[in-house]
Amino acid sequence: MSIYIRVFIWLFTFRKMESHEFEKNRVYLTPEEYFHFGDLKFLEGVVSSMMKSGFIGRRTTYGSLIDSFSRKTGLEGFAMLYGHGGYRDGVWFIGDEKRTPVQNWIDSLDGERAVIALRICNPNNTEIKSKRSIVLHWNSAASLREVFQGGYVRIYVPGDGYLDGNYRGIKRALERLA
Repeated sequence: MSIYIRVFIWLFTFRKMESHEFEKNRVYLTPEEYFHFGDLKFLEGVVSSMMKSGFIGRRTTYGSLIDSFSRKTGLEGFAMLYGHGGYRDGVWFIGDEKRTPVQNWIDSLDGERAVIALRICNPNNTEIKSKRSIVLHWNSAASLREVFQGGYVRIYVPGDGYLDGNYRGIKRALERLA
């Protein structure tokens, strides 16, 4: 193996998670995802359309819930984690160099933004908790095709728990937040 390949592998392996701010939103990229986005304008466009089409899309009640939650709490924008996820020994983790548990990552950002959006695989449909921010995540794989075709997105609302597939629960949460 050439020295150039070894240096590239070393750099790739030990890179830390990157983060970029777009208006009121922050995007976090795991090292392997960072190489897919050379242009930050392109990244901003992908993330913006992913939030509108993939996470919210035809789920207008999710959009209404997020808007009401934002007004009530004063929190704005979203934090999106874009990368790979895995599951091992009962823990859903981020595929970064440290295998950070997803719940720890959520806890570190909870209350900074209205929404924490996880664009990572959730192979075991693991559930999470949040005290101050809404959390959006998939129940399984998070391929771009699934994202734009409206794959199954779960929504966790502090104080209400999981509300995906629970129209009455969403309605009660909207009334509470009004």
